[in-house]
Amino acid sequence: MVELEYDETGPQPHRCNARVEDFIQSLYTMEMGAKMYPAWRVMWRCVFSASGEEPREPYIMFADPKPYLVRRKKKAPWEKVEERLKRG
Repeated sequence: MVELEYDETGPQPHRCNARVEDFIQSLYTMEMGAKMYPAWRVMWRCVFSASGEEPREPYIMFADPKPYLVRRKKKAPWEKVEERLKRG
């Protein structure tokens, strides 16, 4: 498994990106009252809140929102080819 490298200079995800992803994941459950509505409500409050005043409520569908909130370094095309060749 390739470990992700985080880049400080690239574009930054929106501050509510993890809340949006949480809501999208809840859509797959088809549980309107238990998961979809609560995730929608928290996402809505996050989007319309001021920066730094985002909701602190727990996520509905996943425990670790870090992958959705950090910048990722993109690999050059030749690095991807080199990785495939190493794997065989």
